[in-house]
Amino acid sequence: MFEKEEPHPNTPFVQEIDYSTDNPKSGLSKSMDLPDEEPDRLSNKLWQYDPSQDQWKERAPMQYSKYRFSAVVVNSEIYVLGGIGCVGRDKGQVRKCLDVVEIYNPDGDFWREGPPMPSPLLSLRTNSTNAGAVDGKLYVCGGFHGADRHEVISKEILELDPWENQWNVVAINVLMHDSYDVCLVARMNPRDLIPPPSDLIEEGDNHRRQR
Repeated sequence: MFEKEEPHPNTPFVQEIDYSTDNPKSGLSKSMDLPDEEPDRLSNKLWQYDPSQDQWKERAPMQYSKYRFSAVVVNSEIYVLGGIGCVGRDKGQVRKCLDVVEIYNPDGDFWREGPPMPSPLLSLRTNSTNAGAVDGKLYVCGGFHGADRHEVISKEILELDPWENQWNVVAINVLMHDSYDVCLVARMNPRDLIPPPSDLIEEGDNHRRQR
């Protein structure tokens, strides 16, 4: 049975970040109910949804109004990377591609600046993200070096270790497309993904009986 949730205050002009306080390392996804064309007005607002209360609450705003940014959760904090935007509230000022990294602390409800990316980047589409986190490190895969669909697609994978606070290029000339999402998969032993051979099961059962 489906239940209707409280609508977002800014729908349809919203970009969502899925963040779980119970398991902050579980991952992130984002979506935008907008076409790829640039919207008339950008926002720097942040809203938090509480499922237990079915309520939205406005939190501390970002420094930049933006869209087509990537976002990811690392060490219980939200990293917002690049995008197209302007400083402060959007009042019609000139927009530009950003190399800015903004980091949100949910416990303290505040933003701080992170190390700028090596070059301005924006996500390839409004409904995709090209960032993810593995083992406490942040990775950005590709992106656009410009707001025009004909601008250069980055073929680099960037890595940020929050403790070192420095970006590194960990892969170059990677095959990239103009529409994709980054999906990070848990590192598992292949034998845990498929049923073990019958002789291995019998051997394990015999070992348990002997014990």
